[in-house]
Amino acid sequence: MASWRCAAWASWVRLEQQSIILSLAGRTTYSSGSSGLELHDTGVNMPGVKEKYTMTRFLGGVLLVATCFSPTYGQAKSQASGTADAIKQLERDWVNAQKAGDVAKLGQILADDWMGLGFDGTKTTKKQSLDNIKSGANKLESFEIGPMDVQVIGTTAIVQGSDTEKSSFKGKDTSGKWVWMDVFVMRDGKWQAVRSQSAMVK
Repeated sequence: MASWRCAAWASWVRLEQQSIILSLAGRTTYSSGSSGLELHDTGVNMPGVKEKYTMTRFLGGVLLVATCFSPTYGQAKSQASGTADAIKQLERDWVNAQKAGDVAKLGQILADDWMGLGFDGTKTTKKQSLDNIKSGANKLESFEIGPMDVQVIGTTAIVQGSDTEKSSFKGKDTSGKWVWMDVFVMRDGKWQAVRSQSAMVK
């Protein structure tokens, strides 16, 4: 549809330029032909036509670009918005799975090479994270997620967000307000988290 629109608009621009140039120069006559109304050059010339033609070409080019590329931009924007919504839902699924101790679901969300960086600088692998949840060392009792900002760059999505939670880790109370960032990558047709970082807000 977009390519058809561009071709039609380009043809119209070329015809309009020809008509304007000849009309401005006083060189246009019309007669009926086999294909309809035809333009004829009378040979009369007037100054200023070149400048007006240049402006016509410029304006036609601008309108042509707008016509051809605005649908593509709109589609890309819509696609990015849909991706952002899908990533936000993944974040909610992540929290719900952690609260329920559903390591199988978490294993689907986290990539095998996922790595988390805690507020104390400790790095955690996917296996360590799942083991901590399975053993009960990492407990999440309640979780109220705040606004999330998602930036989609090709097959990568970066999420920044915050939450207020009631939680504990290895018997230590970790409840409070947290801010975090997760990085997702599209792999084999699905989004998976590959990196995370969190910090407690004092």
